[in-house]
Amino acid sequence: MMIGYVRVSTQAQNTARQEELMKTLNVDKIFIDKVSGKDTKRTALNEMLSYIREGDTVIVESISRFARNTKDFLILIETLTEKGVCFISKKEAFDTSTPNGKFVVTVFAALAELEREINLQRQREGIEIAKREGKYKGRKRIGRSDFPKVYVASLVGGNHFYYHTVYRDDVLISKIILMEKKFWERCVLGGIEPAADGSKATTEYINESYSVSNGECIELPYEALDLFKSYDNITQELDILTKKKDEICNKLKWYLKENEEGFVGDRKISWKQVSTTTFDRKRLKEEKPDIYSEYTGKSQHRRLSVA
Repeated sequence: MMIGYVRVSTQAQNTARQEELMKTLNVDKIFIDKVSGKDTKRTALNEMLSYIREGDTVIVESISRFARNTKDFLILIETLTEKGVCFISKKEAFDTSTPNGKFVVTVFAALAELEREINLQRQREGIEIAKREGKYKGRKRIGRSDFPKVYVASLVGGNHFYYHTVYRDDVLISKIILMEKKFWERCVLGGIEPAADGSKATTEYINESYSVSNGECIELPYEALDLFKSYDNITQELDILTKKKDEICNKLKWYLKENEEGFVGDRKISWKQVSTTTFDRKRLKEEKPDIYSEYTGKSQHRRLSVA
């Protein structure tokens, strides 16, 4: 059974948009709350949790409509999982019935546990200070703090994971947790897209998310002019650097002449003979059109040009 959950923050707000989405998804029953996400007494949510049965699927418009923070989200997902119920958020393309969806839950749980471990360690350090100052008389708490390194996984675009190994540094780990928390609250719960940067993850996400052009021409915001100016400056610098690099390579080749390798101090260069295989597509198409059509194909992508 498909169960829809709809929430707006106040009685004055309209639920029509979310309800229309539920109708297009053919949900069987809708539960509606008109309260703030920070309110733990959400009547319709509690009714839904009592109503659902094993095999059901809960659908929401976005995670921000369902949970108020990471801890609340994990608790709710755990409740659904224990009941054998799947969870889908349309906006984030999040589905706990898929391997990616299950892994995301695992990552969030691991981050929450990591944050708990750091808090416990800080608590222990505070207790030790209090003991030395004669201000603490309670029993000593036991916890693990000897993990040599931790692993952080970032989910980008709903379907790509990027893994990072961080050797134990509690200050750095605390910063990472704070960044994850801000990203979760702002971009996931708040529905605000993160600013684009030059990372590989962002490049892949943008190219995949907007892989098809609608053919329209739009007016960009005025501040985009600064990006054009920066682009022109960098392009000019790259041209200068490329020419300088070519000049250096030619001078090194001039030193080598017909020799294959050379060295000076601990630096070494080589200019080796290599062979490459060429493919005459035009000839193949003319002489073997059947083979050409069978083993060749076209791929479409968008190419950015700045004028």
